[in-house]
Amino acid sequence: MMSNRFGDGFIYVAGGGFFGKKACSWFRDRGARVLVVDVDEEVTKDYIDFEVGLENVYSELSSGEIGFLKGDAVDCFLELNESCFPDVVVPAVPGHFLGKVFKSYLEKNEFKVGSVGESVFNRVVESIPKDLVLTTNPIEGVLVTSYMQEGRCLDDCPQPIDFCTVTKEEKDGLMNEILIDVVRDKVGYSNVLVSHGLNGVGYLSGDDVQDLLSDVDKLEGCSCAVGTSCGCHGIMNLMKVERK
Repeated sequence: MMSNRFGDGFIYVAGGGFFGKKACSWFRDRGARVLVVDVDEEVTKDYIDFEVGLENVYSELSSGEIGFLKGDAVDCFLELNESCFPDVVVPAVPGHFLGKVFKSYLEKNEFKVGSVGESVFNRVVESIPKDLVLTTNPIEGVLVTSYMQEGRCLDDCPQPIDFCTVTKEEKDGLMNEILIDVVRDKVGYSNVLVSHGLNGVGYLSGDDVQDLLSDVDKLEGCSCAVGTSCGCHGIMNLMKVERK
């Protein structure tokens, strides 16, 4: 991460809706170069500065500006990765952005990605306290966990380790650490990236995302678990990976 925090850093915001707008405004106010990517330019027209092209994104953006790139957030991220990697990644699209990026990157690198199987998936789910499991989809291999089953989090929640600031109920520890511990001995490769909160939105370290993609070179045939989690909520994809 940048030594001067976010000033003049390159921020990639995946999705330009409500949460994407909040993230863009927050980072722009701190002098960052912000790129927001969405398939619909209408959702961003009231807060972006101009539209940019994929081939020269970084050179067109100056400190404190928001540029818009029309396209699929996953596809654009992987194309951009070949020339300029962002300092910060903000997942603000429906679903698990990191899981989609990882899967797409695997397929671009000649891997076959399939179901991890119900047996492995169920072992993971059964190892998590039932009251923390929000939704499961064994067919797609997606697991969502949360300390707050309904309601809305505080925008600037400090995510204490021992209780929920909204429900006041006790916590079993940080969600990201729970997920890391749960999958460690059940799959061949696992990585749960920590999501950092700001202004009601989560962001990932660009270095962490880059390290995750770099790990693809080490993979052969194995089951994988890739997750994004803050101290209170998490989402994880489980998949089977094989060389083509």
